[in-house]
Amino acid sequence: MSLKDRRKSCLYQAERWLKLLRPGIPNYETVAGYIREEMKEGGFTLCDLGITEEEFKAMCLKGREAKARQLLHYLRRSTERSSLHSIITIVDGIHEEVRLGKFNLADIGTSLDELMSFINKKKEEAPA
Repeated sequence: MSLKDRRKSCLYQAERWLKLLRPGIPNYETVAGYIREEMKEGGFTLCDLGITEEEFKAMCLKGREAKARQLLHYLRRSTERSSLHSIITIVDGIHEEVRLGKFNLADIGTSLDELMSFINKKKEEAPA
């Protein structure tokens, strides 16, 4: 494949990944990484994709919120089957996404009280 064809292919793939990233998806980190890989391999920039670095970062921030929502959804649906360690890990993951995404728990429809209730309930269930 010629350099020109390779660049064109990488640009096409990056545009496809960008379409996935734009609305905010939970696996934003993976998709953002794929876009960066295609850019490096194809020798182009975000400007060639028609976006700025700030817009790219904003898409990733939307992804952080989507990931926090996904973790919360999982937590609400599977607490009974999860171990205390798993619940704490998920709650920590939600806090990390909230902190780095610069939004708050209310934005994803929860509170610290609700998150702590999952941990406390599991602790109460644990054998003495």
